[in-house]
Amino acid sequence: MDVSNGGVDLLPGERLLDLEYADDIVLLCDNAQAMKSALNQLAISVRRYGMYLAPSKCKVLLQDWQDSNPVLTLDGEQTEVVEKFVYLGSFISAGGGVSDEINARIVKARAA
Repeated sequence: MDVSNGGVDLLPGERLLDLEYADDIVLLCDNAQAMKSALNQLAISVRRYGMYLAPSKCKVLLQDWQDSNPVLTLDGEQTEVVEKFVYLGSFISAGGGVSDEINARIVKARAA
């Protein structure tokens, strides 16, 4: 997937656009317009293989965006904006904190 203005700066001259594992994908963009473009490109890309994205399962987490209330749609359905989500078993939060992740791991350790 090629989205020239998408991604986030990782290192000088290096941009990270997405994280992929099986059917879990995280798109990284630093503004709403880039995210709209990345979502559209992803939807087009997966259709080539007979797959579709489920808008009800797609979430948007804003981190340092100027537009604090973007309208991002997928196949005409608005995506839900969340403060945190779980990706591959780890908590990702808008503030970048790790307290939810640490608490979840403590609970899992106590249950073991």
